[in-house]
Amino acid sequence: MVNPRAMSFKLNLSAAAGFGLPAYHLIHVTGSDSAPFLQAQLMNDVAALADGQWQYNGWLNAQGRVLALFQLAKLSDGHFLIILPSLSPGWLIDNLKRYVFRSKVGFASTDSLSSCGEILPAGTRMDAETGIHGDERQGFTITIPHALCGRRLHFRPEPCPADADAADQWHSLDMACGWVWIDESLQGQWTPQMLSLQNIGAFSLKKGCYPGQEIVARTHYLGKIKRQLLALGGRGLAAGQTLQQNGLDIGKVVNANRAGTFCVAVLPTEIDASSPIVNGAGTLDLIPPPYV
Repeated sequence: MVNPRAMSFKLNLSAAAGFGLPAYHLIHVTGSDSAPFLQAQLMNDVAALADGQWQYNGWLNAQGRVLALFQLAKLSDGHFLIILPSLSPGWLIDNLKRYVFRSKVGFASTDSLSSCGEILPAGTRMDAETGIHGDERQGFTITIPHALCGRRLHFRPEPCPADADAADQWHSLDMACGWVWIDESLQGQWTPQMLSLQNIGAFSLKKGCYPGQEIVARTHYLGKIKRQLLALGGRGLAAGQTLQQNGLDIGKVVNANRAGTFCVAVLPTEIDASSPIVNGAGTLDLIPPPYV
């Protein structure tokens, strides 16, 4: 038990469809060398993807710290989609291009398709709905299954109406599932294990080398995971905020909802259970899963 004031908590969610998700960007990666290039650069096993499948993935620096997190989908041989929340697509393209050298790989960010969310009613069965479907002309749909609250992420030619509350619910569900958004202000701070990304299979320990792979593997095989991603409730929570316990800084908020009442933060795996965790607005409560 990390915090003695752990509380019962449920995200106030409702079904919603056809709302805009302006934080999302779509990048096409094409070319005969796109698969080996992505396999050599990204932290998950790109070679394991079949056509029409997607995976959580990301890009690390040489120190094994996360620079970008995204979903990677394979449309066909030589054609992948990077589905990037929060971070500038131009930044990612420009920095990946530095490692292309003579490889036949091309990158293209597209604004012809608008990102739209669909939160399904609790209990909706999605057994047969996995992967990515569609094409560039009609758009794409990615299914994100969840035991309690499934979702669909659409990329459509026509824009979806703005709905800040529904978009905030979407982000909260990502946090509740252990999937965080990394923008420029959060780059290079945490290893995949500090963000508990092993819980959602977002990186590989068995594929070949990639930037930061040695740090990731050493952390795993030596059993030295000293920090983890935990959910907290309270007031005044914000991304990048430092959290304290016993007058000492112990961790940082990664993402928070719009109201500042729910967040995920990187904290030590062992914390003094007799003392509360606080931010500038007061005492925080550890939220044990499930959140929905």
